[in-house]
Amino acid sequence: RMSSVQLAALATALSAGGAPSLQELVLPDGGSYENPNPEGVVALTSALSSGHLSQLRGLKVRHWDDMTGEAFGGLCRSLATGKASLLQTLDFEMSNDDAAEGVVALAEGIQGQGLSSLESF
Repeated sequence: RMSSVQLAALATALSAGGAPSLQELVLPDGGSYENPNPEGVVALTSALSSGHLSQLRGLKVRHWDDMTGEAFGGLCRSLATGKASLLQTLDFEMSNDDAAEGVVALAEGIQGQGLSSLESF
């Protein structure tokens, strides 16, 4: 399992342009259900908003226990900005039932052409 601290470290490196050609990001199960810490998800949101992941074509997040509804909303808003406009595939496995804010943000991103390459969700 990946911890929130590990995800934050990875995302910080991505925010700094550490992998500008990255095309697919797959995050394994992670986080803590007992003590949710959205630090890693917040850092991933920043990485996606940075513009340094413009080549990203696939994002898979598997059962991330720290993915609160608010954190998911922020992550989806960052995707909707179009900074990862080549994104074709989104695959989220949520353990939190509070996904409404994120789904609305994704819908707005699709409508506003920020996710114009999206083929699978």
